[in-house]
Order: sequence, then structure tokens, then C-alpha cells
Amino acid sequence: LSSGTFLPEETILLPEQCRFPIFYIDSKEKELTVFHVPFHASKINTRYKEPNVNFGWVQDFKGNVLQAIPAEQYAVPVDFGSSVHFDMFQSDPPVFAVHLADIRATRNDTLYHYDKARNELIPRFTTNLPSDPLYLINVVESTLYYYAYGQKYTVEVNPEYLEKLWTIQVNKSTKEARYIEVVNDYLGGIEFEFSFFLNHIDREYFFKSYEPLELKDLLEGVLQNNTSLSDKKRRELTKLKDSLHENDNNVLLIGKLKTK
Repeated sequence: LSSGTFLPEETILLPEQCRFPIFYIDSKEKELTVFHVPFHASKINTRYKEPNVNFGWVQDFKGNVLQAIPAEQYAVPVDFGSSVHFDMFQSDPPVFAVHLADIRATRNDTLYHYDKARNELIPRFTTNLPSDPLYLINVVESTLYYYAYGQKYTVEVNPEYLEKLWTIQVNKSTKEARYIEVVNDYLGGIEFEFSFFLNHIDREYFFKSYEPLELKDLLEGVLQNNTSLSDKKRRELTKLKDSLHENDNNVLLIGKLKTK
């Protein structure tokens, strides 16, 4: 940006309108890899009367599509509750993990690896659940595990309420699966809502940004309610709480996931 205006030579044009897109920029090759939520044509909403052409593609910085994954097989009904997860793992060549969370449950929820060299999506992990259209399954992976989190919309109670169903962790090597809970020991044993945990995994790291007063309130609750804290941990959390003030910058929590 220069004086509040976009620099034309820095603009990267996209070949079609994107729904909740995620981008990976390869500055060395001057390429952009894009995946998004592809919509079917809508007979009701005139804004979406034309279907998306592609689910994902690779383009150059000038907007020329070099290769693409057609949307036909992956397109979902127009619904802004669906989402896409796209991640890149450092390797040679890099591994791209793609998961389309379809709120309408029109297919089994599958995590794919995108083989850029062959321009193919390869299924790696699939869930198989009842065909209730109000289930939403999020699937991500780390180096060692696949994670799947199930939610169900309880519309009869509140159309915006999500009921947690289960969280599973699958060991890639042994294929062992287990139900899990994620607990933040560093902040005094707070259990993370797992959809929150999944949405904050990036490659081999977990990260979360807290506003200072948000974190202060969280710590006050821990200090008041967790009677099993050691004296040392209680002093650490009290010191951290007392150091937080309204006009401080956000506090970034970063955790390294195990890779072996």
C-alpha cells in the first residue's frame, strides 16, 4: 500500500469469484495456489445463478490459470456455513492438505492431499457418519495424527447453537483411534473447545491470540476455580494476570506440535 491506495503492479487477479478462499503464495515461482468452497448454481439466490468453475487451482501472478481441479465433483449447495481448510506441510515436494467441510453433508467428509505435480486430489482420511444434513465435520492433520471433530446443529432449540458430538485422534502409523480432550496446562488446565483448537493449527504449530483483558479474565477464573494448582503455577499465573492491562498489545500463545 502507498498513501492508502493499491499498487496496480502488485494486484493479483483471480479467475472467478471465490467463497471463503485460502491462498498459498510461492513468491519464488511467482505462483498462487487457491482452494475455496465451490457452490452449485442456485435457483433461488440470483447472486449465485452461475456455478463455480473450479474447486482449486494454481495461477501465476498475472491471473493466468496454470492448472485446476474442476468444481463439479466437489461443489456444495449455496450455504455460508460450509468452509474449507487448506494447509501446507514443509517437505520435498511440499504436501498440501485440503478439507471441505460441507454443512449440508452431501458427501462423506474427506481430507485430501493435493498433488501439485499431477494436479490430483488424493483421499487420505474419510469420515462415515449418519446422513443427517445438520452434521458438520472438521478434519485436519498434523505430522503424526488426523483429527476429526463432529458438531450437530440443534435447530429445534436454537438455530445458532452447536452441540459438540465427539473429537477423535487417529495415529497415522498405527491407525489407533481415540476420543480426546485438549487441555491447556500452561494456563492452568483450561479445556480448549476442539473446534477452536482445530481452527488454530497451522502446519506444525498451534497458535492463539488473546486480547489482554480476555486473557486476564480467563486467568482470574483459573485462579479462583482451580484448587489443584501448585503454589509455583499459581504464582506464575498471578504474575501474568497482574501484568495485563487494557491498552496492551495482544498476547500470542504458540505451541509446537510433536513431529515424532
